[in-house]
Order: sequence, then C-alpha cells, then structure tokens
Amino acid sequence: MTSDLRFTRLDTLPEDFFAFCAESEAEGFRFLRRMQREWAEGTNRFSEPGECLWGAFQAGALVGCGGLNRDPYAGGAGAGRLRHLYVMRAARRQGIASALIGRLEASARGHFALLRLRTDTEQAARFYLRHGYQPLAEETASHVKWLADPADQLFGK
Repeated sequence: MTSDLRFTRLDTLPEDFFAFCAESEAEGFRFLRRMQREWAEGTNRFSEPGECLWGAFQAGALVGCGGLNRDPYAGGAGAGRLRHLYVMRAARRQGIASALIGRLEASARGHFALLRLRTDTEQAARFYLRHGYQPLAEETASHVKWLADPADQLFGK
C-alpha cells in the first residue's frame, strides 16, 4: 500500500463519488449507482447498529469503498452483508480491497456472527475465497464467512 493511502469511515458520500460510480459502470457494475440512489433516498445509509461504510483515499481522492449492512435475506439479526466493495482500476493490486475487508470484518465483530455476500464474477469469487469466505449456493448469497463459531451461536456462548 502507498503511504498516502487513508481509510475513513464515511457518514456522507464524498464529492467525487459520481466519478467513482462512472468508472465502475464502465466496467459493467451497477451496484455503486444503486448505493448512491439508496443513499439519496435515505433507504440505506449504513447507519443501523453494526453497519458501516468505509472509503479508501489516495491523494485525497476516493479510490475504494466497501459497506456492511444487516443481511435482509438471512432471516436473522446475526448475519451481516458485505456490500459495494469496489476499488478503482488504477488503485488495484495495492492491498486496498483486502484492507477494506479487514476493516469491515473488524466492524462486524460483536454485531454479527457471520458475513454473507453476493458476487457474480469469477475474479471476485477468488478474492473472497482467499479471504476465508466459503462458497454458498443460494440465490441471495454466493459466499459466507463465520466470524464466531457456529456452535457458540447455537448454545448461546
């Protein structure tokens, strides 16, 4: 990682978020535009207990982001959902996405027993496997990672 890299927990979307979204859309990803719309509508601001949105900045510009929400598809309060992880093309291969995952997982501990996510690219699937996520064959989630021992959850530990 470069020395000018800085991570910030976001409570507003940065001014350069529109350009950030434009690059992701040029790569065929629409999830950041959806996040921007949900933010503007107030339907998702990553503000519920355990939720957060992290931004990665280089030279003051947004180069990566990742969010954590309660998973609405999991049927329980103990599941978090990684959402909207994206790093700009020029900033890739510097460990930024891995650092964002680390921050999201650290934020999730104490709030969620497991994290789920959905990806539809092979490259992203390999990335999550390298970070300890297991494949999950569900319509609403492609990967899962337990943050706490599942047996502890069953027996209230």
